[in-house]
Amino acid sequence: MDTVCPFLVTNCVVDFDNPEPGVRLVLKLIRPDWAPNQVELTKAHGGFANSSLVAYIESDVDTKKDAIMFRVHREEGLCALQSRDREFVGMQLAHSCGVFPTIIATYSGGVAYAYAQGRTLTIDDLVDTHVNRLIARGLAELHNVAPGAVACWDQSGAKVEAALSPSPMFSELLLDMLPTLPDLLVDIGANARYQAHRMSAESMAAEINFMEDVMSQMQLATCFQHADFHYFNILYDERSNSVSFIDYEVANTGYACADMCSLFGQRCMQEYFGRYSGSEPPMTDEIRHQFIKSYLQRKSELANSNMKQTDECYTDKNLCYTDQQFQLMDYEQRILYPYFFLYWIVLGHRFAGGNLELDLFRVVPKFKRDYFKLKEELSQLLSKYLKMKASTE
Repeated sequence: MDTVCPFLVTNCVVDFDNPEPGVRLVLKLIRPDWAPNQVELTKAHGGFANSSLVAYIESDVDTKKDAIMFRVHREEGLCALQSRDREFVGMQLAHSCGVFPTIIATYSGGVAYAYAQGRTLTIDDLVDTHVNRLIARGLAELHNVAPGAVACWDQSGAKVEAALSPSPMFSELLLDMLPTLPDLLVDIGANARYQAHRMSAESMAAEINFMEDVMSQMQLATCFQHADFHYFNILYDERSNSVSFIDYEVANTGYACADMCSLFGQRCMQEYFGRYSGSEPPMTDEIRHQFIKSYLQRKSELANSNMKQTDECYTDKNLCYTDQQFQLMDYEQRILYPYFFLYWIVLGHRFAGGNLELDLFRVVPKFKRDYFKLKEELSQLLSKYLKMKASTE
C-alpha cells in the first residue's frame, strides 16, 4: 500500500467568488513549464455547491489531454448529506478503480485533478447498448472497491482511513435535516405554493422510518455508493471508449441498487427542470434490465480474478450470474425506487424558495404523488422478494 501522499498540498487560497487569481497561483506550482500568457481558463459546470474551472494551454485547446480541472468549494448551503472529507476520499476510491482521474493538488478551497475527458451523458447514451454496458460495468467496479484496502489521504496530505460510515446513514441524515426545514418562505408566491404542497416534518419522518424498515427487512449488502449517480455526473468519452464518474459530495456506505434507482429515476426530475424535452427515447424495463445484466456480469468477473472478461455481446455460455440474482436485483431496484422520490421530497423542502440555482421544491408535488403511488405496491413486491431470497439461501 502506498506510503507517500501522491498529490501536492499547497497553501494557496482559491476563492469561490473570484477563483482565477488563486488558480493561477496553484498552476505556477504544479505546471511551472506552462507560460502564464498561454494559459486559458474556462468555466465548467460545477453543480450547486461548487464552481469549476478548466485550465489548459492554447496548443491543447482541441484535445485538452493535459488540462486540469479546478474544483472550488462553496461551503454555505451544504446540507447534512454532504461532506468534504467523504468527497475527497470518494475521489480517491473512485480513482483506484479507474472511474475518476488523478488528483494533482489541493489548496484552501478545493482540489485540482486531471481533466476527465468526454461529455455528460444523455438519455440517448443510456439507451445505447454499448454505452449502457460501459456505465454498468464502471458502476460495478466502483461498488467493488474495498475502502480499507485503498490508501487515502486528507486534503492536508495526512494519511487517513476512508471517512465512510460503517453502515448506511442516509435515513439518519435525512431525519437530522427535518428540524432545519423552513416553516415560511420570504417570497409571497413561493410561500403560497410551499404551504399548499409541503409535508409536515412528522409525516416525512414517518415515511423515512417506513422505508428504513423495508430496507432492514431486505438485509441488503452494502458497498461504496456514489449516491448522486445521474446523467450529469457521468462522462462518456467516445475516443477512449470509457466512462468517468464525478461529484462525490454525498458518497458514502450504501446500497448498489440505490445508485441504479438514481440513474433511472433522474429522467423525470431533469424533464421537470427543462433539461430534457420529453421527446427522448423511453426508458424501458428492457434498458434497465440490460444494465442489471451487464452490472452482474462484471461483478461476477471481479469476484473471480481468474475469469476472462466476456465479449461485447453475452451468450448463455459466457454468462456467470444466475437468473435468481438478476431477479433479486430487479426487485431491489423496484422496492427502493420510492426512496429515491422520498429523498428528493426532503431535499425539495430543505432547498425551497430557490436558495440554490434550481428551486427544488418544484418537484415536490409530483414526487409526492409518485412516492405514494409506488408505496402502494411495496408490500406485495417485498413479500415476493423475501420469498425468493429465502429460497436461494
